[in-house]
Amino acid sequence: MKKYIIIGIMCLFSFSAAADDKALLCQAFEIIKEKYIDEVNLSDIVVGGLKALSKEDKNIRIASEKNTATIYYKGRLQKIFTHPWQGNDASKWADFVINVIEGGKQISPDLRRQDFELAEVFLYEGIKAFDKNSHYYPVLEIGQEFIKPQAYHASLHEDNILYLRLGTINEQTIKDFNQTMEKYQDLQGIILDLRGNKGGYLKYALQIADMFLNDGVMIYTTGRNKGKRNIYRATEGELYAQAPIVILVDGYTASSAEVIAMVLHEKERAILVGSQTYGKESVQNIYKLDNGARLALTTERFYSAKNTSLKETSGLRPDICTAKSETIENFYETRSPSDNRFCPRTFNKPNEDIDIAKELILKQLSSVTEGK
Repeated sequence: MKKYIIIGIMCLFSFSAAADDKALLCQAFEIIKEKYIDEVNLSDIVVGGLKALSKEDKNIRIASEKNTATIYYKGRLQKIFTHPWQGNDASKWADFVINVIEGGKQISPDLRRQDFELAEVFLYEGIKAFDKNSHYYPVLEIGQEFIKPQAYHASLHEDNILYLRLGTINEQTIKDFNQTMEKYQDLQGIILDLRGNKGGYLKYALQIADMFLNDGVMIYTTGRNKGKRNIYRATEGELYAQAPIVILVDGYTASSAEVIAMVLHEKERAILVGSQTYGKESVQNIYKLDNGARLALTTERFYSAKNTSLKETSGLRPDICTAKSETIENFYETRSPSDNRFCPRTFNKPNEDIDIAKELILKQLSSVTEGK
């Protein structure tokens, strides 16, 4: 991070009145150039970000050509700006953005009123247009996004079936999860409800999955260096080895929540019930910027031990697709949990899924008893 701080300080020596904005843009551009999962042409971010100015003033339009950006106001051409000749130089592109913003402010009263926010609006919209999973979080949004409320519920149902509801995955989640595992020692089955869970921290998702495994590769990730794999393995000490697990999923189940479902399903440790999941395979790292904002940037993609890509499969297809009113009988008839049968994404949370999960667990236990 020292490198980025130095870059920001160097940018402050600009004689521009928008020196602080330039420092912010320089730092963000340098991090994106170095850390993003693929090589980046900064012009791609700039084009998307400058178009956001029209959201602040509907009379403004920024037209981007191959080497220029043209400002139109109320349909009339006002100013033309030439792209930097220095290729991917962060400082030059920061100057370019500042010049376009300053040019827009000279024309538009609405942009002048938004003076101190325009660079952040640019970054927010530009990064979102460039990569929907990467985000710029201004300081005012950090409390909402990074300090999430507790979203965890555990209750013991009849027949010693434990119901666990995970609304997010963070450090508090893993603490609550560990306490629950210590509290209940003699379980007949577990229902893990990941419906509506948009994910969280990958390391905590892997810790949860690891609790129900004894060995083997869970996932691997790749970054910009495609030839290098970071492999994550399960450790010895499986909990409730004889207890069936049913995981409830829906169209909002995404990212690290999908990792838990994918790993336990692929290892034949869990059965999935619900609807098709979201299908997000990318990993974002969080970088703190000098202005106090955060940059969540895609730096890795994850794959299952069998090379399953959630993007290529458009998410996880549940064994029992309740979105199509499939039943337990359908599951035992087809026995094809990894096929390509269509299952629509739904976003509701019917209690029927929980009832099916309970029935499925009891049926699994019954089958084990009959087999003895």
